[in-house]
Amino acid sequence: MNKMKIKYKLRRPTKSDLKSFHKNKNDKTIAKNMFGPKYPLTLNQAKKDLNKLILDNKKENTDIFVIDIDGEATGMIGLWEIIPQLKAKIGYFIGKDYRGKGITTEAIKEIVKYGFKKYKLRRIYGNVKFENKASARVLEKAGFKLEGIQKKNGFKYRKYFDEFLYARVKWNKIKFLMNLLKKQKMTRM
Repeated sequence: MNKMKIKYKLRRPTKSDLKSFHKNKNDKTIAKNMFGPKYPLTLNQAKKDLNKLILDNKKENTDIFVIDIDGEATGMIGLWEIIPQLKAKIGYFIGKDYRGKGITTEAIKEIVKYGFKKYKLRRIYGNVKFENKASARVLEKAGFKLEGIQKKNGFKYRKYFDEFLYARVKWNKIKFLMNLLKKQKMTRM
């Protein structure tokens, strides 16, 4: 079966995104799997969330985009806790009508490339709730590797939960191989 490729673009969130942002974030699955949002999500809370994303984009350690399809804010993706030349944390969601279409995987690949280039990052990592197999699979398809399980790493709805820790690490293959060859030469002497 051939999936029809859906065109999207990453752009900065604006206040005019409120209606579609609310529609796509007001979802039980998103509320269950993300810190913060509750279900049902009121329009007022969505407005606060959107305004916070817009304000957070003015911080040096945050870079957030809307996943735009035909002018609609269908989801969000971004980098948080950015430490240039070192690491950042990835976060994302997409509305239920757009899941399973490869959009999130492609958006993650795009934001990873962007983060590595703009901030010269060595590592981008993400936490996934243990039960959220779909999100774990999306990260894997985008080239992230499972590094471990963080026990009792989150707290929501009066319960602690475990999280998978995934990361994508950029390393210089040539430099690595040169260092490996040097070590081998030294052991032969």
